Amino acid sequence: MRPSLYRYQPKPPWTCYAGLPTRLLVDELKMSFAVAEQRAFWRPVREAFRDFLRNLSNGVSQAITAVAYIVPWLFVVVPGLYLVRFLWRRRGR
Repeated sequence: MRPSLYRYQPKPPWTCYAGLPTRLLVDELKMSFAVAEQRAFWRPVREAFRDFLRNLSNGVSQAITAVAYIVPWLFVVVPGLYLVRFLWRRRGR
């Protein structure tokens, strides 16, 4: 019994012409396998300690950048909230 892939193979349209040579379609598949190296138990721990200062500095720099984006909006949002509160109280009188 053949696999289901080989059950139906339609003929290419160019084979129905008499006197023409038939063509052969070939697909090439290249596969490569690699075995990942087996890492020691402590190696990821060492890498984490080695990268600690770099990760810490990246985190601090991202926090400073976030504050730099938020501060200008405070100059818009806080007065806007006071204005809304003022108008709300004035409307209630």
